[in-house]
Amino acid sequence: MNKNKIEDMFFFNISDFAPDKGLKEQIIARAQATAFETPTKKSAEDKRLLGGVNYKGLALIACCLLIMISGLTTYLGLANQSYATYYLDVNPSIELVVNRFGKVRRVNEVNEDGAVLIKDLDLKGKPLEEATTLTILELERQDYLPEGAVVAISGYSKKDKHLEEKISALTKKIEEKATSLGKHLEIIFTTLTKEQVDNAKDKNVSPYKL
Repeated sequence: MNKNKIEDMFFFNISDFAPDKGLKEQIIARAQATAFETPTKKSAEDKRLLGGVNYKGLALIACCLLIMISGLTTYLGLANQSYATYYLDVNPSIELVVNRFGKVRRVNEVNEDGAVLIKDLDLKGKPLEEATTLTILELERQDYLPEGAVVAISGYSKKDKHLEEKISALTKKIEEKATSLGKHLEIIFTTLTKEQVDNAKDKNVSPYKL
């Protein structure tokens, strides 16, 4: 099994790294019930019991807490890492940086109109599809979406092997929202290379427009 497969197994099954809520509660309840129980004649002879304290029970509590903390630390670490960057271009151009779980970490304007567009948008922490939908609504509200407007969705990720599929899914979401608004839009989507992204940053433009 190669490294990528191992990473995929970990990322897509992260919830398996810690007990579910019910199991954790059972472990803690059992540990608490036995941690300070009065020693019986037999248990008093057990070397694990010192001064009426069941250290086996305490060990269970410690292990459970360690698992919970480890799982939380892993989740927070992944949540705070940039995993992919998406660009939405109409006339305003903006950049959406997402984490491994598809939640928006940062929103950046790429041009002056982009700064105006996102001024009143609160997209941080939202799923990418929801953030994209809200952006389309704001584009409509600010009259950036005339009939037949071209909307370009592009993205770059060094790690995400499913980037093109996700961009395609975003395209469908935009089409659905445009239809609900009574608009016909020309939607273009593409993936980007690191070279395109780096060149765009140097020129202060969206990579799609190079």
